[in-house]
Amino acid sequence: MLSTDVRCAPRLQRHKRHAILDGFERNKQTFTMGKGKELFGHYNDLAKEKGPGTKESAYAGILFQALLMVGERRTFELLEEADEQGKKLKLQYPDSSKKGEAPSGIVLE
Repeated sequence: MLSTDVRCAPRLQRHKRHAILDGFERNKQTFTMGKGKELFGHYNDLAKEKGPGTKESAYAGILFQALLMVGERRTFELLEEADEQGKKLKLQYPDSSKKGEAPSGIVLE
């Protein structure tokens, strides 16, 4: 015989509700980051087109480094801000940096 426990149903319903809300937040986040995401893709496509060793490829590398350092959302926000101001993103290094030291931040150039 199969036994059904009515107490499990509300838990499953709560779980589904949270999954739906999480999906909504992801869609909302994608929507608000659309322009920055498009800019990121544009610069990445340019780098692929121009090839290694070009300034486009170097800039795509900076953008990927920014993703690792500050995350997707902040990188896209910075890209939108840079685009509005006619600037680019640049890696920031500590004043006392030695050759090969990791960057400390991302700034608009």
